[in-house]
Amino acid sequence: MDGKPDGEITVHTLAYSKADLDAAPADERLFYLMAGSIANDTAILNKAMLVSLENEDFGSKISGQGNSTSALFILRMLSGRLAEAAKLTGQKNKMIKEKYEDDLSEEAKAGFRGILKYFSGKSSLLLKVRDQMAFHHLSDFVEPAYASLDDAHELGDYMHVTSGNTLYYTAEMLHYEALKKLSGLSHEDAISRWVDDALEQSKNFGDFLGGFALVFAQRHLQQSLEKLERESERVPVVDLHKLALPYFTLPPDLPDNS
Repeated sequence: MDGKPDGEITVHTLAYSKADLDAAPADERLFYLMAGSIANDTAILNKAMLVSLENEDFGSKISGQGNSTSALFILRMLSGRLAEAAKLTGQKNKMIKEKYEDDLSEEAKAGFRGILKYFSGKSSLLLKVRDQMAFHHLSDFVEPAYASLDDAHELGDYMHVTSGNTLYYTAEMLHYEALKKLSGLSHEDAISRWVDDALEQSKNFGDFLGGFALVFAQRHLQQSLEKLERESERVPVVDLHKLALPYFTLPPDLPDNS
């Protein structure tokens, strides 16, 4: 990056006070605030994942494996966040259905129903990833994954004088083996389904949470909503496709050939 933006977008500010939020029912206010956190987290993780998936490997096998490690770590974190968001949505299901569903846009309704349908099923790959791969390092996941490797399977780790450029790749290979077992699919098909499910559920949450926030604002932040069009600012942005998030980088304060 050269330090210059690639363009600008218009961002509108929905300004309100704590007193404005205090006037809303507590259960609706709580979900609005927690939904905002979900929306922020999934937006950040989705952008990071898309950037990491487009990293250039410069024809290097090691670089490519490092980049895939970064992408799959972000995907594991996204899977876990989506699963936790689905848990919250399920807990607030009664309130949403009784107070909000009828007033949601068709797109938001479809997102809400898509979330409930996907995460209520035992076949949800994102839930399986959350429980066994995203945050937990259970021996009953590691040992079977290791045992599934052929004796002649090539293993190895990549070592550098800095920990930030050291990659314990055998540990990452166990994630691939675990994913194959969780999904019942081949390596390539399992990754494809995982990415597709994460993107689809991210869209469902984006549609639903945006719709919920709009109805909440219409009911409880009407004065703020009326000022929304006037409260705008042009914000400099960069092209997502020009960004990179590679695993291997030049170490700080070390020469290029280190």
